[in-house]
Amino acid sequence: MNLWRSKLWWCFFGILCLAGIISICGVVWRAHILRQSHENRKPPEPPPDLAAKFERIRGLKIRSKGKTVWHLVIDSVQINKQRTLAEIDGLKEAVYYLLGKQLLSISAKKAVWNMLTNDIEVWGDVSVLLNTGLQMRMERLHWRDFDGVLKIPSKVIGESKALRFVAMGVTYEARRSLLKLLNGVYACTDYAQFYCRQLDISIPSGEYIAHPPVRLVLCFHPFAEGLEVKPITVEAITQLIGLGNAAPAEQKEKKAKVEKEERRIIFESLTQPLKRVGRKVYGADVTVREEGEEYTIAVKRFTYDESKEYLIADGMVRYEDPDIILTAPKAELFRRERRLLLVGKVHLESKLKANSQNASAKNGSKSQQGSEEELPLRERIRRKPTVIDCEQLEYFYRERRAVAKGNLKFRHGQYAGSASVVTYWHREDKLLAEGKVMVNDLEEGHVFECTSVTILLANDQRKEDEIIVAPGARALIMVKEEEEAKASEEKPKQQEEQKTPSKTEPQEKSKP
Repeated sequence: MNLWRSKLWWCFFGILCLAGIISICGVVWRAHILRQSHENRKPPEPPPDLAAKFERIRGLKIRSKGKTVWHLVIDSVQINKQRTLAEIDGLKEAVYYLLGKQLLSISAKKAVWNMLTNDIEVWGDVSVLLNTGLQMRMERLHWRDFDGVLKIPSKVIGESKALRFVAMGVTYEARRSLLKLLNGVYACTDYAQFYCRQLDISIPSGEYIAHPPVRLVLCFHPFAEGLEVKPITVEAITQLIGLGNAAPAEQKEKKAKVEKEERRIIFESLTQPLKRVGRKVYGADVTVREEGEEYTIAVKRFTYDESKEYLIADGMVRYEDPDIILTAPKAELFRRERRLLLVGKVHLESKLKANSQNASAKNGSKSQQGSEEELPLRERIRRKPTVIDCEQLEYFYRERRAVAKGNLKFRHGQYAGSASVVTYWHREDKLLAEGKVMVNDLEEGHVFECTSVTILLANDQRKEDEIIVAPGARALIMVKEEEEAKASEEKPKQQEEQKTPSKTEPQEKSKP
């Protein structure tokens, strides 16, 4: 019995040992299988260009040399695996600092930040606010960090309390506060409107430099905030300058409207820039016009003071209106007095009036088709304009009146001479010479000297010329050769008639 029990016990013990060995082998095998599968399995990889993504970032500061350069408020940002690019979605605000001073802030829908060069490309409803209060709106911009330049290659609209503009491109140098409007600009600032290819604005000094082609309009009223600005191209600016003054009929219609309003003065140039600093304008090779007036002044160099309404020009000045042409080395324009003062070698030349041109056109086929040499002497003299050469001349362009003096010579119709002072009224065809006067009648040849003479040419109101000479005049009357020949022929005939007796005389003498 005991032997049987011992055998059962050893049998049970053997079974338990075998089961234990089998279970241990199974565990070891399972562990080996799991270890192999774990080694062969690849871990999950992130997106190829994405290393990190952050959302709802407030107050992210980017520093350089221990100082804050950018302060960012963004919705989300994704950084690529190489950590070279950061894609920003929802750029609420990006503030740029220089030496602790805020220079500008940018907001847009999207942006890409190059982490190697710190350049930023921004697009989608972009808005830029400068520290001067100027706000600009555009679709795209590029920030170049190494020199702090903001470049905008497309249409830009800018607005502030003192400036409104639209341009087809903008470059802003933040460190110098220099704003460059490019590729066709229309800008309005205090008392001025610019039409130009490029406008450089130095914000600290308030200096404006307009590059040609340029048209600058100065007005007497301050900047109007409600004024609408529209895009303009360089070709449109060139055409606008090429139009010049309106036709005389249009000028007369506009003149009545402008009389009640404050007049504007216009400066135009196709070759040289215009510079405006404060209320003064500087430039060269410019044409000057005044709204409501009919004149144009071409100057080589000039300075214009807006507050005094005073212009001074030198180099070479050429004034022209529908009646008069003036040239001189120097000139001064007094707009409030509507007066032009010319100094140096001054030359005045009047233009032929329309009625005299029509009258000369009706004088037969010879005057229409022949040359001036074939015309009679009187007609040739009539066709020549009034000319005055002097050293100083004052011209009142509203009255068409000129006052000349200094080494003076003149020609008015068929009369030429010299005097101390000459006053010329173009509309009345009237010339008054005073002082030491000497006048020569080019048609008749008479010469006379006096202290004062008034010459009124024939016109619609006067049928013949009128000359009013002051008392005490000395005259030299010239007799034509034709009259002398006739007189010499008539004297021998009269003598012969007196010497030859008639037929009845011999019969009478023969009578006792």
